[in-house]
Amino acid sequence: MDEIIKIWDIIVKSNTFNFAILLILVAVVASKLNIDEKLENLKKDIIKAIESAQLKKEEAAKILSSARNEVEHLEEEISSRINKAKENSTAISEEILKEAGKKAKKIEEGISRRIESEEKTISATLSRQTATVAIALATDHIKQRLENNRELHKKFINESIEELDRINF
Repeated sequence: MDEIIKIWDIIVKSNTFNFAILLILVAVVASKLNIDEKLENLKKDIIKAIESAQLKKEEAAKILSSARNEVEHLEEEISSRINKAKENSTAISEEILKEAGKKAKKIEEGISRRIESEEKTISATLSRQTATVAIALATDHIKQRLENNRELHKKFINESIEELDRINF
């Protein structure tokens, strides 16, 4: 028996015994805690998370592809819109210039008519004034000649009488 005690003493003092006891404890605790089931659930959750991440990655790839397609034609669309805007602005500016030209021409024609009217008014006024002055000068000249030359006075009276005689009533 001594030998059995020695063997038992060697086993108790050795690390193998401690390791075996630790394994037994871990096995008992694992069986009580259902570690297999928890590990299986954790494994399933990880698989679901990976699948979900893959789905999200595929969706993101589709969105990225769609965005790239949209951006791919974006420059052409912007260029097209800029060209249309330039064309529209050119057409509008031409129309504005045309309308402004028409209005300017109408204003110019109105001014020309007004100038012509003013010229006619001034011309008529000047003609009247000239005629008035000419009549006054002629009257003064005739009076002066008649005063200076009494023979002309008599001559005009005689001619007037002869003219009156020729008229038949």
